[in-house]
Amino acid sequence: WRANFRTRGEGRREMASQNFTMCNWTMAPSSGLAVQRNFSGMTILTLSRPDKLNALNPPLLAALREAITKDPDAPIIINGSGAGFCGGGDVKEFLKMSQVPIDTPSEHLGFFRDIFSLCHIVGSGANNRVSVSHGMSVGSGMSLSVLVDGPRLVTEDCRFSMPETIIGLTPSAGGSYFLSRLPQNVGIYMGLLGSSLTGREALHLGLATHLIAPEEIPKLLLAAPKHKGSPQELVNA
Repeated sequence: WRANFRTRGEGRREMASQNFTMCNWTMAPSSGLAVQRNFSGMTILTLSRPDKLNALNPPLLAALREAITKDPDAPIIINGSGAGFCGGGDVKEFLKMSQVPIDTPSEHLGFFRDIFSLCHIVGSGANNRVSVSHGMSVGSGMSLSVLVDGPRLVTEDCRFSMPETIIGLTPSAGGSYFLSRLPQNVGIYMGLLGSSLTGREALHLGLATHLIAPEEIPKLLLAAPKHKGSPQELVNA
């Protein structure tokens, strides 16, 4: 049994060594973004503020921008940790910022400018980007998911919405663009009432390209560091 134990232990060490050499992780706790890059060039970006539903605050926005623009042509998978993909902009963070005396109101507008700019970067990039959405994916979180010009994976429990419309605001972060193009005036309905879509409904309307089971997400992310092909090939494997 000692020989078998040593064999199993050596196997685990070899597997760990292989995983270590296939990719590297960087995580900046202050930014809330985990970045995993494998040596074939694929990057996995994981929004890691689960206690805030991965809401976008200035450090996370800056980290996402840097990770995406560092190599604009690199294949990227964007996903979220915890109970949902992304809860949109961090409203509490903005309210905190708005209480700080400033010289000009435009300083506060920088928060929204950064969100809109990030969504533009995500939506105007190459079609080798993948979004993986589960749970709440609302506001600019919905935009980050559906503006990707590549595979857009959703789970049945995914909920897409633009909740800011409930208090009289217009759909933001590109929302007015893609909602106005939905068939059967569904986007107008969502924009007026703040209604949500399920993952299956998003697939039917073309906002998503694949419907997957929640348990498939860890399998996909586990396979990604070893994958040497395109993200489309990874998704279709």
